[in-house]
Amino acid sequence: MIRLAYFFLIGAHSLIAQVPILDSLQIEIENKEVHDSLYVDLRNTFSKHCIYSRPSDSTLLEYAFETLQIAEEIEYPLGQIIANQRIATIHHYLHGESIKALEYYQRAVSITDRHSSLKKHMVGSLLNIGTIYTEQQDYDLALKIFKRVLNEFDGYAIPEQLIGNVFGELNELDSAAYYYKQAIHRAHSEKNFPVEANSLSNLSLVLSRAGYFEEATISIQNALKLVEIHQIEIVRPTAYLNASEVFLKAKKYDLAESYASNALELPTLQGNLFVQKSLYATLYDAYKAKKKYKEALSAHEQFKSLNDSITASDRRVEFTKKDLAFESERKDLLAQAEISKQKLINKTYLISGGGIIGALFLISFLVWQKQKVVSKGKESEFKKNLAESKLTTLRAQINPHFIFNALNSIDQYMFKHGAEKASNYLVKFSKLMRSILENSTENWIMLDEEITLIKTYVEIESLRLNNTLKFDIEVDQEINKESTLVPSLFIQPFLENSIEHGISKKDGLGEISVNMYLENQERLTCIIEDNGIGRFISTPSHKGKSMGMEIAQNRIDYLNQLTNQKTHFELQDLEQGLRVIISIPYQIKF
Repeated sequence: MIRLAYFFLIGAHSLIAQVPILDSLQIEIENKEVHDSLYVDLRNTFSKHCIYSRPSDSTLLEYAFETLQIAEEIEYPLGQIIANQRIATIHHYLHGESIKALEYYQRAVSITDRHSSLKKHMVGSLLNIGTIYTEQQDYDLALKIFKRVLNEFDGYAIPEQLIGNVFGELNELDSAAYYYKQAIHRAHSEKNFPVEANSLSNLSLVLSRAGYFEEATISIQNALKLVEIHQIEIVRPTAYLNASEVFLKAKKYDLAESYASNALELPTLQGNLFVQKSLYATLYDAYKAKKKYKEALSAHEQFKSLNDSITASDRRVEFTKKDLAFESERKDLLAQAEISKQKLINKTYLISGGGIIGALFLISFLVWQKQKVVSKGKESEFKKNLAESKLTTLRAQINPHFIFNALNSIDQYMFKHGAEKASNYLVKFSKLMRSILENSTENWIMLDEEITLIKTYVEIESLRLNNTLKFDIEVDQEINKESTLVPSLFIQPFLENSIEHGISKKDGLGEISVNMYLENQERLTCIIEDNGIGRFISTPSHKGKSMGMEIAQNRIDYLNQLTNQKTHFELQDLEQGLRVIISIPYQIKF
């Protein structure tokens, strides 16, 4: 794994030779008698310089929290954003506490959401959130965030460096090297020495993995040289760690041992168990190669102890909870802002209406005539709003119902297989929950998003059923999955019905197939077939009722009211199993 000091290196080229700057800032802060926005800015700047020059200072976190409290008291949004970022940076890079850091990065983004003029200050938080996604091995989402910043915000080498990190983790070494070289070139032209040193360090590790040991050695030596010349303390642990691995692969065992040992003595690594574990693994290999078996045994014991201290499944569960909570909080804040906006609009209408009552009285006869036409339009609009309201209620209903079933599946899987094997189950569940959150407010979504969601859902259910479930999906080549619109979560309830009432109650391998094709370029037909036990065996008295199927039928009814288009489905009993035929209007976004 490539170990890196990430985003807060932006602007770090201005932080070299900082002792006089810190002294000057300290004097200016002490002489400020009023706690205003300038006072908060000075404290935030002081924190930034301290992070780079005094990363082992135990008072940094308390100082950052005090700054945040002052910014909140004087209602200074920019100060709150930067103070939250400082707190997150300390947790993330100095204490190795990614989960705690995530909470404060997300708070900074939430504040920025409410103040569009401060959008540019979202960059730091977004990149660090993407960095944590990289650490959590959610590479697709990390790349999405980094590329968004690269496209929307100009002038930063950091997104290129972080994209290189992701490709390094994916072992796509050519792509990783390309983005690191782009970051090095940009950082060098801007004299951003910390970013240049960090990218050189990471490039050396990629080159080493690819077998280019001479080029890797030159790259890490250049990185170490920059660190020493400019005393870039925040990059030093990363450079030492990568140097130890590069020299180990180059069979320069004395250098590998030296840099790994020196890295372990750095104060900033004391709370970072993951990096310490990697360093002890390097030391073990170096000692073993040098036939220093006693030292090798000691390094292996340290590695094992650190490895046992890291509970990956607990971290992933906590990460998922915070991610879901953040998305929920952000949507609530946006909803509150919209409500306030509507109240202001209504108040404006009320005041304006009072001023024109006299004029309206004079033309009341004409208004009465037009009212007939208007009332019909309002009635139609009312019915449409009512259908949309009911559809929103159903979307809120299907998510808890689906989550309940998924959590029940996880509980059964953990009971049967233990917490360790359930880790993969939990990661897939977290991705599924994120997809549901993203689509929960939409009536229609892209077909490729729906397919990704149902594939993840079936994978989860397959794990619960001990992989006795085979799933195939075919989409006609005429259908462009990236531009075709479908009702959100329209397939999943039918798959859930097949698995719960058909597949899970049969012996042997269960099979489900999904086939989609176009009819006359007007309708999209989806056929779902399973080889389960069928309806009449699973519910012989016909009293059993699938909640998922009932919700699906209600959603289709309200969609039809909303769009005046016919979406429908029918069930057909097979000799073994069940067939569902769904027909929806063919719609494309582009």
